[in-house]
Amino acid sequence: MRIILRRLARTPGFAISAIAMLGIAIGAVASVSGVVYQALVRDLPFRQSHRLVLLTRDSGDGIVPYHAPADLRDFSEYCQAFEMLAGVGLRRVVLNGGSEADQVIAASVSPTFFEMMGVPAEWGRTLEANEEPRANFVVLSNRIWRSRFAANRDLIGKIVELDDSTMVVAGVMPPSFQFLNVDLWLGGDQGVPLPPRPIEGDLLSRRDLAYFRIVGRLADGWSIDQARSEVAATGAQVAQQAPDIYQDTRFDLLPLKQVFVRSYRHNLELLGWAVACVLLIAWANLAGLLVARAAGRGRELAIRQALGAGRSTVARALIGESLVVASAGGFLGILLAVWGARGVRALAKVPQPDGTPGAGLAVLTVAFLVSLVVGVLAGTLPAMRMIRSGQRSMLSDQLAAAGSGRSRSWSVLVAVAVGLSFLLSLGTILLVATLVRLEAVELGVDSRDLLLVTIQLPRFRYPDSPSRKAFHEEVGERIEALPAVVASSWSLIPPLSSDRVGLGFRIGAAPVNPDERGPTANFSLASPGYFKTLRVPILAGREFLESDGAGAALVAVVNEAMAKKYWGQESPIGAELYFRENQAVTVVGVVGNVRQRNLLAPEEPMVLRPFAQSPWPSMTFVVRFRPRVAGLRKSIREVVREVDPRQPIAAIQTMDERLDEILGARRRVGRTLVGFSVAALLLAAVGVYGIVAFRLRSIRKEIAIRLALGASRGALLRWCLRRGLLPVIVGSLLGMIGAGLALKWVKSELFGAVVPGPTAWLLAFSAVFLAGVAGVVLATLQGLHVEPLESIKTD
Repeated sequence: MRIILRRLARTPGFAISAIAMLGIAIGAVASVSGVVYQALVRDLPFRQSHRLVLLTRDSGDGIVPYHAPADLRDFSEYCQAFEMLAGVGLRRVVLNGGSEADQVIAASVSPTFFEMMGVPAEWGRTLEANEEPRANFVVLSNRIWRSRFAANRDLIGKIVELDDSTMVVAGVMPPSFQFLNVDLWLGGDQGVPLPPRPIEGDLLSRRDLAYFRIVGRLADGWSIDQARSEVAATGAQVAQQAPDIYQDTRFDLLPLKQVFVRSYRHNLELLGWAVACVLLIAWANLAGLLVARAAGRGRELAIRQALGAGRSTVARALIGESLVVASAGGFLGILLAVWGARGVRALAKVPQPDGTPGAGLAVLTVAFLVSLVVGVLAGTLPAMRMIRSGQRSMLSDQLAAAGSGRSRSWSVLVAVAVGLSFLLSLGTILLVATLVRLEAVELGVDSRDLLLVTIQLPRFRYPDSPSRKAFHEEVGERIEALPAVVASSWSLIPPLSSDRVGLGFRIGAAPVNPDERGPTANFSLASPGYFKTLRVPILAGREFLESDGAGAALVAVVNEAMAKKYWGQESPIGAELYFRENQAVTVVGVVGNVRQRNLLAPEEPMVLRPFAQSPWPSMTFVVRFRPRVAGLRKSIREVVREVDPRQPIAAIQTMDERLDEILGARRRVGRTLVGFSVAALLLAAVGVYGIVAFRLRSIRKEIAIRLALGASRGALLRWCLRRGLLPVIVGSLLGMIGAGLALKWVKSELFGAVVPGPTAWLLAFSAVFLAGVAGVVLATLQGLHVEPLESIKTD
């Protein structure tokens, strides 16, 4: 070990560059791998979480996870694949107490939920399976217990005010128990989660009210595929009992783990492939550097063998040196990984489990194993080459011949590094192209200086349309009176919203065929001035007026996509639509399309009704404000507090902030990939530089003789360029072949509809080729800067 350290100290340039190169690569791999393990590989923090599944259904409009109370009853009774089932209904509730009211996410669960999850409370207890219906007990998440109640252990058994009820705190869950961002858990009624509104009569017989998720635990001996077949058969029986509701409905299962990770799985996979490419490039370059270093020690190693050292001794010396370098790089990588894991979580938008370190044992294990593997593999190649060359060739000074063989090995390594650089560069170009497309998408609104304020009114304080209408109108008038506000209005589904309300309809008085599914459109409500506030163009007819009130004729406005789909070249103005209430609604206007959350999807048909004719409790105020104003959010909060001191604001953000929620993770991952691509290109250039420099050192006597005999340096430069660029060209071709094979996966999993055209291929090839040319030119200029006579004397 001392000999190895002294030898590395004599060549600090090699040691520092190799350790830094490996440290960065291993740190990136360890940080990403640690997060991948925690987010994608490690089991969920529930008992035997691999057996937990989510029941879904598909009626032709897409997969949805929501079910009716009768579904839970029937699947619990007839389906043998489950050990138990539980319903989980999410709702927003108002939690009072402290300085102001908060709106939190509550989960109303059926009695078997906590028993099925198998996680006890950290303090107190959970809701018991035999709890009385509508029992006023609540279980808090660890997050809200700490943030709202300052981790007060005396809270168990105390009273908290929730909506219009007083609840007793039964317990607090541990930090690791996180379920769909739920803040607290409530009991249900009649064995199912509480419905969104009071329901009279037998709730378990209702099939027309799908409002909660069903989570199940597979019975012993049942695989996910077997359970899916059983669920499909049971679903067919259920559908026969209510064919009008379950028409063409297919029931299926999803592993609960897949549901939890789907929002960030693609981002982590993308980062994982990128750092794997960088690590392989770093390994190839390290192996190449070690080949060159071993070539410089050829005579020394040959003399050792001549003096009695065995081949295994020489191999151990070379592999040991590689392991020392890799270990130092791994130690540096661990330091970088501890810091980098937090960045990876932020990039991919991976939630950080409370009480779980960002870079723990998984990061350390990955860094250690990667260092060990890289050290052994990188040191094995030069050891094999030096042993295979034999001591006679080294002692007889046949360095050119030996160097030729070693240069071929290094050429293969550089070609691999260049090919991986091409793959990473092409992937980065595709992601950047996707981001450019997303940024260029027309939103249909003027997103500048636009504030979105979402308020969800509790039904217990605002149970009817007049009370909701009065609240929104008073808040709207007060907001518009603020000096910083240009215009304001409100809507059920604002732009860039992930919410969707689908509504079936028919046009005119056409007869309805009960065996055919009618057309559907996205549905929303809006107040007068909504389109003016957003600056959405009115293409035909008019927008909503103050006269479109509760007692006026029912009217609607449709978007351009709906007008083209159902009326074609004809004008829809004056057409009548019939919804579930079977009342005629007259189309009075056509407006431009407004984008929702999927920016690359085609515009979907949308129909909007006046808010005053159907007030909903959840609405979003759209506020157009003057540029460069300050304190508007605080003023709006004060306005809402003045109208109703107990009413919290669910969300308040600008349109640009909402757009960053949609594109932010892609933007950050894109910037990171650009950095990885630049690092890969630099590493490839270093590899090319190394092979050319080594090649020139091995034939320096030949170069000196050529120069002494009158060869021009320009001719030698062209000769070296032709030889040095060969692995670059071969590597680029390998990268193209690999990209072609991976293109289908890249398109479907990462980049949507973006397909690499000639420009993308040309840019990737140009980047890699220029990096290779830079390495070749730099090494050649240094290698040709010799004095012929001096070089011949020295050799």
